Amino acid sequence: MDSIEKLQFSLHGKIVYIFIAILFFGANCNAQVKIEVDPAYRHIVSSEKLTLPRGEATSIELHSNKFGDHYEFRYITTAPIKIFLIKQKDIEDENPTPNFLLHQTLIGSGAKTIQVPANNQYAALFLKNENSYAADTYIRIDRVGKRPQSSRKNIENILNITIDALSRTYNLPSIKIIAKPCGEVNAFSTPNIVICTELIGDLAEKGTIGAIHPILLHELAHSLMYLWGIGDYSNEDLADEFAMMLMSISAPDALNDLIAWFNKQDSKSEILLKNINASKHSLSKQRAENARKILQNPNKLLEKWGKLMHPHKK
Repeated sequence: MDSIEKLQFSLHGKIVYIFIAILFFGANCNAQVKIEVDPAYRHIVSSEKLTLPRGEATSIELHSNKFGDHYEFRYITTAPIKIFLIKQKDIEDENPTPNFLLHQTLIGSGAKTIQVPANNQYAALFLKNENSYAADTYIRIDRVGKRPQSSRKNIENILNITIDALSRTYNLPSIKIIAKPCGEVNAFSTPNIVICTELIGDLAEKGTIGAIHPILLHELAHSLMYLWGIGDYSNEDLADEFAMMLMSISAPDALNDLIAWFNKQDSKSEILLKNINASKHSLSKQRAENARKILQNPNKLLEKWGKLMHPHKK
């Protein structure tokens, strides 16, 4: 199932909780916030550094879908690596002489476009080190394509749930929210908000798709603090506070999805990237703990943010 479909399907049972927010704040169509979903779609299937011992191989399944997506395969390798693409039938039949869809030696760095046979089949991409020594290899595989209006509308409607839950009580400023490929699993505010399709795909893959709502609220907090001049708009902990407080009283399941997603992050990689990129975010483990505490007792923060936002009530 495509991650956009997973977003619609997985949230179906949780929508009732999110609508509590609409009842709490009131519901109204908010004309100030425009939501757009780009037709372009990208999902990071794999991004990892491998050390292949001599004679060893690894494989990744690449699935087709109804949208006709293709895969972009990028690599950096310290030694020649053989790659093979084998279709589903040859794998299932254990064919000793398969008809390779791709058979090539990789050297150095580069990129390839890979098309998997249609009809909801898959192919397996094998990487094999035939050298007499180990090979360090970095690979990244993205699934790339376009989404029809119906799929994009599903995403737009789901993002609108969060916005509509605030719009009757508060005069939200003019903000544009766009879901589009970014090249990374991320979301950000400038103060217009970008939700990366890579993030949507990652949430769906990890079974934590409800986290899309507190993540959107986190970015909205940055935008509101900047445009309304309340608090330090660059403070990541404050933005978390806002999002987690609202989710704790309106959609606790969505906040639990965020906690689960945080706990699935690679702490070592996070520390490294935090040092390289000078990230202001707390580490995911700490953010998960902060969310748990707010989930247990949101009342003080509800009072705090109620006062901060009071001048912007309708």
